[in-house]
Amino acid sequence: MKYQFPFKTSALLLAGLSFFTSCETEEVNRASANVAVQATASPLTATESQQGRIVITDFRINMKEVEFEFDKTDPRSTTEVAIKDVKLKGPFEFDLLGPSGSLSALAATVELPNAVYEEIGFKTHKGTSGIMLDRAVLMTGTIDGVPFEFWHDMDEEFDVDFTDANQDFVVDGQDRALIIDYKIGSLVGAASGVDLTTAMDGNGDGRIEIHSKDPDGNQNLAKALRDSLRNAIKLIDDK
Repeated sequence: MKYQFPFKTSALLLAGLSFFTSCETEEVNRASANVAVQATASPLTATESQQGRIVITDFRINMKEVEFEFDKTDPRSTTEVAIKDVKLKGPFEFDLLGPSGSLSALAATVELPNAVYEEIGFKTHKGTSGIMLDRAVLMTGTIDGVPFEFWHDMDEEFDVDFTDANQDFVVDGQDRALIIDYKIGSLVGAASGVDLTTAMDGNGDGRIEIHSKDPDGNQNLAKALRDSLRNAIKLIDDK
């Protein structure tokens, strides 16, 4: 399944993919550029966390691939060689709130031909080892002091585009970082329509589980969080 997500152009929102251009002092006529694919997470504000009732301590996403879809109709993409869509193969596990304190995780770097790319696609997929075994997304923390764990094995494709149809991702020989930003507030905040504080510890074991087969009775909340995750990926162009 494909889900469309808009590119945001306001850097103030801090909700999306940012393309940062590095200082290029040599090879100004390069026929390609290096694009570093990274991911980050915007933490909850006091309001979004309901004044601390919700605390997120771990947030991970497993991606199968990242695809740069070439715009064959744009005259700026004219080159001496044929350009095809470029796929950056994973899997990539993004530890968005890692213990290092950094809110950014580097997946890989890909060399892209100078061209216009009309969409960027992301495919989530369950992991094959470690903490992400059979999980595509994992979030843990506390709700009113009680530990909780949400996970899903969603295997889906997200096609990302700019809200403004006249905007595209243009590679012009300048190295950049491609940053996927997950707005956690859009996932569990009031605006998402998902109230995480309604999660139950149905079996009374002192731990709240939220997934499609959980023993606590939170399956509907797990589905709502999955749907909310699709809307938590926002994009900006801050080059």
